[in-house]
Amino acid sequence: MKNFLSQKLIAFNMLFLMAGIWFPPTELQAQESGNSTLRRSNDELIVFNRSEVVSSDEVIRNAVVIGGDIQVDGRIERDLIVVGGSVTLNGEIGGDLILVGGKLIAGADALVEHKGVLIGGPFVIDSRSTFNEDLFQFPLPGLFSFLSGIKLWMTHCFILMRPFAIAVTWTMVLAGLLLLVNFLTLILLGNAVDQSVKVLEPKPITTFFVGLLGLILLGPLLILVTATGVGILLVPFFICAISAAIIVGKVAVYTSLGKRIGHRAGANWGNTSIAAFLIGSLIMSLFYLVPFLGGLTLGVVIPLAFGAILLAGIQMFRTEVDFPAPTSGKPLVVQPSDAGAAISHSEVASKAQDEPQDDEADDGNGTSPKETSHREKKGSTGTNPPSYNSEQAHAGHYERAGFWARIAATALDFVLVFVGLKILGLIDGQGGFRYFILLWMIYHIALWGWKGTTVGGTIMKLRLVTLRGEAPLWGTVVIRSLSSLFSGIPLGLGFLWVGWNEKRQSWHDLVAGTVIIRTQETKAAFA
Repeated sequence: MKNFLSQKLIAFNMLFLMAGIWFPPTELQAQESGNSTLRRSNDELIVFNRSEVVSSDEVIRNAVVIGGDIQVDGRIERDLIVVGGSVTLNGEIGGDLILVGGKLIAGADALVEHKGVLIGGPFVIDSRSTFNEDLFQFPLPGLFSFLSGIKLWMTHCFILMRPFAIAVTWTMVLAGLLLLVNFLTLILLGNAVDQSVKVLEPKPITTFFVGLLGLILLGPLLILVTATGVGILLVPFFICAISAAIIVGKVAVYTSLGKRIGHRAGANWGNTSIAAFLIGSLIMSLFYLVPFLGGLTLGVVIPLAFGAILLAGIQMFRTEVDFPAPTSGKPLVVQPSDAGAAISHSEVASKAQDEPQDDEADDGNGTSPKETSHREKKGSTGTNPPSYNSEQAHAGHYERAGFWARIAATALDFVLVFVGLKILGLIDGQGGFRYFILLWMIYHIALWGWKGTTVGGTIMKLRLVTLRGEAPLWGTVVIRSLSSLFSGIPLGLGFLWVGWNEKRQSWHDLVAGTVIIRTQETKAAFA
């Protein structure tokens, strides 16, 4: 049975391919207005999305019907293959009858000289009809209706490059449900939508290309996560998260469009998120119904939506981990390595003490400058998160690490992790790559979060800090580690970015708000 179906599927694919080669689109369109039958010189019949009748005095060699209907009153010498259509059989079939996702009505005079394979239904077969060999029936209620709806969508939407069509009822119902989901998203996640709108409005072109790049990298990222073995369990949640993010981004795109139109028209509703969303949704829905323009609009909206929510998420994350500067003195400034003059924390503090504090004395409370400075120093004690500033005050000058120093540290870490897997016997076999990626991620997350550096970073005297010079929190470390996957997928371009960026930041540094600095410490971090 399995071999039989395989042979028939191969024959079906060959016939379908020959139909596309021998009958170009111009010829197909010319025949649509008249005869829907596609015949060749050897009387083989191919029907696509049309109805055809084989009269009682006709003899056809082979017949293939895709998304159409056929009534056989005459004879088909060999096989009849029907996909997503219906068959009314009152004549003879000299070969096999293959029906997938369709319905069959076989009369009393129906004759099938070989096998019959019926998948879908319903099947109405007269008891006086004849099947000389086996008849396999696989009833699947609702399959024919489902395929009919898909066929209608292919005809009115897919071919015309638009997501919705008034002639396809279920697409309009789906559009209404999506509008409801988008509205609830605006109500429940209004803050995320507002942040996305703020990112989208000033830089729509940048947002579009960021979203497009992110969508391109999603496929390789999923493959890489799946290859680790353990990560395959996270793929469904990852897909759901991406889908939810795109929904939020689409709401932001619709709202931004509505606000722009409102401001241009001088209407008050341009300042109201709900009114702007409804106006923007209405306009975009009209665009979706237009052939070709609907597909183009959707192709622009999705990258815009993903880019907006991606940039907004990065901005919100960096705002949460960007701690306020101390109230006395100036915050630590970590200069690029090529700036020529790195600034130490002690020098900044000494300069702050020499600055006049007349404004502080004239605060209306009669407090002397010394008392004010003492209170500020006291108030700042114990309130800041864990910091490397105390170490920096004793270690001297700090500069951002360059490309080659980071490459050297990465090479040392690579050797360490590889040797570790080799000793454990996990690097051999098909699962070696999965184990390496998994251990590589765990290694960096654990050491970055614990010591702020890795073994290779200790040897090269490098340390990971935030842009404020603070020790990174565990959340920052995890975000940076996961973002490094995006840096590696486009042929390592995100890592090479360190050599071109004057701030010495890779893509994952830009996402997490971190930087690698040279510590010039005399003692090892793991001593």
